Amino acid sequence: GPLPDLIGAALVIMALTSLSFGILQSREWGWTSPGVLGALVLTAVTVPVFFARCARHPVPVLPMQLTRIRSFAWANIASAIYGMSTGALLFGIVRFLRQGWDYSLTDSGAGILPLAIASMSTATVMTGRAERSTPQNTCRAKASPPCRRWSEQ
Repeated sequence: GPLPDLIGAALVIMALTSLSFGILQSREWGWTSPGVLGALVLTAVTVPVFFARCARHPVPVLPMQLTRIRSFAWANIASAIYGMSTGALLFGIVRFLRQGWDYSLTDSGAGILPLAIASMSTATVMTGRAERSTPQNTCRAKASPPCRRWSEQ
């Protein structure tokens, strides 16, 4: 079959990297500096090109027909919100360890390592449980009248 869209993968990497770079360098260089503005413009250009490429490529990075599925769209919105909140939490913890307790960058990284291990372990365990559960079993366990009606269908 056709090869996966490597150019599309490069575009999404470029968009996310330039966005991160622009945001992170804005503090040191200022929002109106040519480097920061260039990075943000690059992001603004590559994102629509990425989506256009996904719509045309036979094996896209993001199959556009998935975005029309309501549950997929909401799951991705929830994942983005969760990812942003988790990232902000980790950033805040590292910042506190560095500024509040004077930890080195290496010590701060080691300090949040248990969180990463716990997250990885929990995801592994819960993935196995999720594969064995069904919506009907979940509803039966809750035993609420709407769930009972749904599970009896």
